[in-house]
Amino acid sequence: MQQLFQCISCGSPVSHGVGFCGHCGRPLNWGVRQPTQQQLQNEHGDPSMHIIPLDPLSKEPVLLYIENKLNLPAITTDGRLSYLSSSDNLIPAIHDRIKERYPKNKYAGVQSYVMCGVLMYDSDNNERRFIFEIWGFWERIKELDELYRALYYLGGTRAGDTYWNQCTQYLANDPIKTWVNTLIAFLKKELNWKDYVTQSLQKTQ
Repeated sequence: MQQLFQCISCGSPVSHGVGFCGHCGRPLNWGVRQPTQQQLQNEHGDPSMHIIPLDPLSKEPVLLYIENKLNLPAITTDGRLSYLSSSDNLIPAIHDRIKERYPKNKYAGVQSYVMCGVLMYDSDNNERRFIFEIWGFWERIKELDELYRALYYLGGTRAGDTYWNQCTQYLANDPIKTWVNTLIAFLKKELNWKDYVTQSLQKTQ
């Protein structure tokens, strides 16, 4: 069973081995020390959710190469911005999942898509896994378009750069912060997120 730990900055639950805290975005340096008992979190804790808006035309997320590594900018609770490590096969996997969940013969009218994801440490396979799901809306959601543009213009910026700071300030203020929290709460409920993440990890065991 996977164990969760505390972020040293904000105290939120994090999976061992992830590069960033999913809540505050702080880079995590695990080093070689074993976790103390105080760092352990309830194994039944609710996994975080990152929302990644998809381009309405290409149905693809913003992907950024930073220091020759592919990163996926994402937004989580309270509009916090973070980068998730990604891979070259993510785009085909997204397209395949959209076709599976929303076949054109039934869902041709879907106007907006959002990807929900979390980077988890799979202790049984000793690897980090990006677990995601897709949700579609029948109407065009202007807030998702705005979030996509905000992430797109991050370009090659890094934490602390001018546009990064502007973007984080925009995301952390209302009404967008409240909208993000409402969307995450809705998606966690509709997707039964905790069970979905658990079952996704178990599929490779």
